[in-house]
Amino acid sequence: LPVEPQSLSFTDGIWNGTPAVGKSGTQVSLVATHSTKPAVTGESGVFDVTSFGSLSLTITATGTEGDTVNATVTASVAPASDLTVTLASSAASVASPPATVTILAGQTSAAFTLTLPEDALLEGTQTALISAAAPGYDQGQTMATVNDNGAGDVLWVPGQNR
Repeated sequence: LPVEPQSLSFTDGIWNGTPAVGKSGTQVSLVATHSTKPAVTGESGVFDVTSFGSLSLTITATGTEGDTVNATVTASVAPASDLTVTLASSAASVASPPATVTILAGQTSAAFTLTLPEDALLEGTQTALISAAAPGYDQGQTMATVNDNGAGDVLWVPGQNR
């Protein structure tokens, strides 16, 4: 199961920080490893991770670099209070979402714009994994496909192109 942050401090039996698990699971435990003595470990008791529901992402269309496309994040269960959803991209130079979007209390979705940066390179179609995360909800992911807008003629000059 994905856990953030990857590192927390544990002093005199007390956690400093709050681990967040990005997906539901059963029979889960946390393992603590000493930062300078990896042979020293400790493990929590077994517990279940439950969620309020899951998040999903929808991108309305394949886009072309230099453009934007509409996207939506949807919660399977409407939050009781405003829910801040953190968005991320595996390749922000290909497809870049805003850092966060808010699903309003009682609603199940929020729209946002996905920016497809222009890079002036001829690299063909590219993809980026877009993810959505919020406390208490299973993470959602979808793939953004971005077409290259650099189609055109390439000038080949013998002895000068490498």
